[in-house]
Order: sequence, then structure tokens, then C-alpha cells
Amino acid sequence: MLYVLDTNVVREIFDPQGSPVVKGWFASLPPGHTAIPQFVYLEFYFGIEKIREKNPAKYETLNRFIADVEREFGFLEVTPAEHRILAQMMLCRPLKPLWQSDPRAQRVGCRFDVHIAATAMAHNRTVATRNIGDFLLINRHFALPGLFDPWMGIWHVPSTNSILAR
Repeated sequence: MLYVLDTNVVREIFDPQGSPVVKGWFASLPPGHTAIPQFVYLEFYFGIEKIREKNPAKYETLNRFIADVEREFGFLEVTPAEHRILAQMMLCRPLKPLWQSDPRAQRVGCRFDVHIAATAMAHNRTVATRNIGDFLLINRHFALPGLFDPWMGIWHVPSTNSILAR
């Protein structure tokens, strides 16, 4: 596995109306070259649970979606190295907005980009995402092993993984 996929990439791959560019990029990868961090699953579960009572039909549809994702990808395990990196990130003041919720916010929200970045770093995997800004901020303080936008086909941080860095 050489990429960790952010939530927006996974959603795009499984969306019937998803971007043909992203779907084509994903289809071009050899089997086993992508993984989903635990925190992407948590982000999906959080979103699904938020709508449980308001929209039971959509809740069931999304549960089927996440079951398909689980079957397709499995789980990329959290490691002690990942926890250490995450602890260091949480102590980095410039990254505070990425992990601490705004107490003035009207609704509960989760931001998992630091978790996804820590997973990528611990497993030496490139982050594939559309959410480039937060990951570039993280990269200023903690070197990511790569940052790729599959919508644009742009490497924002060149991969340090020799298989990808061609």
C-alpha cells in the first residue's frame, strides 16, 4: 500500500456520479497500493450517526456504502509510531486549529487531517486528498511522505516512496 486515502477520495471513488478523473486514477493503481486510515472510517461513522434519527433511509444507504468500503479496503491499523507523531502534532501550536474544535461552533464537528497525516507518516504512505491546504500546513511542521491531488493530478509534496517517485 503506497497511498492513504482521505475521506473525500473514498467518497468520490464510490459515488456513482464521482469524478471520472479520480475513478480513473484509482483504477490505474495496482491492487494493494491504497489503504484507508482508521480515522477516515471514524469520520464516515460520525457523519452516518449524525443523520440516524433525522433520515433513517439515508442512514441505511450510508451504512451499506461503508460496508462496501470496509470489504474493499479493510483497515490500516493504528501503530504506536502513529500515536507518537500525533502527540507531537498536537503540541505544535500552528496546527492547533486542525485538532481543537472551536468552542463557539454551533454544532459538533471533527477534523481528522492530523490523524490521517500521522497515519501516512507512520506507514510511509502518500496522502491522496482534495483538501490540500490543511495537509500543506501540516507539512510545514512535519514532513509528509507525499501529498497528491487525484482531481488535478498534482503532487503538492513529492513522494519519498521510491515506487511512486518516478
